[in-house]
Amino acid sequence: MIGGSNKNAKAIATSMDGMGHFKPLVTFEQETVAAVMANLLVHDLRNTEAAAHPATAAEHASDFMQQQAFHGGSYRTGLKPDSLGTLQYMLGSIARADPRPGQEGSSRLC
Repeated sequence: MIGGSNKNAKAIATSMDGMGHFKPLVTFEQETVAAVMANLLVHDLRNTEAAAHPATAAEHASDFMQQQAFHGGSYRTGLKPDSLGTLQYMLGSIARADPRPGQEGSSRLC
């Protein structure tokens, strides 16, 4: 899923494997992310009222994240983004979470 020239790719992938143990965090398949992000880009370019449209003046940088966010739940936890990183990595190393929450047999420890 994560590759290329990123020297930390394996560590990031392991952390993402552990991400699913912490509700409401979920990881998405690469194909899902690509399709959703492409559709959001088209929407932002065609909808003149979208916060990310080039002609729309942003009042604050967070305006872009408040509309049409696609973040896997990380902004709904009430925690700082770095606060779960070590735990996610450790759990990803020993017990990979099923990335599809609610599926029968889904393994969530938290």
